[in-house]
Amino acid sequence: MRSTRLRKARRLHPTFDGIPVAEVMKTIIDPPIVELEKAIRATTDLRSLSTSLPGRNACHTAASKPFIRIQRPINPPLTNQNFAPLQS
Repeated sequence: MRSTRLRKARRLHPTFDGIPVAEVMKTIIDPPIVELEKAIRATTDLRSLSTSLPGRNACHTAASKPFIRIQRPINPPLTNQNFAPLQS
């Protein structure tokens, strides 16, 4: 999924003005892009999970296991982030 243009820039300009562009991209730009791609996939997965929930839960009920109820997660998966406003 990573940009073809980024790969092309890395290949065509591995260094620019003495800056190792290819290395900078590899160590600084690539990791956040990988995480962004994971987040996009997770969002897509949650959407497909939400649309399939009624069928999944109906299947559990039909299998005499109505106590197994799948639901969309209600909390963010990352608990190491604090989004509360800063106190002055």
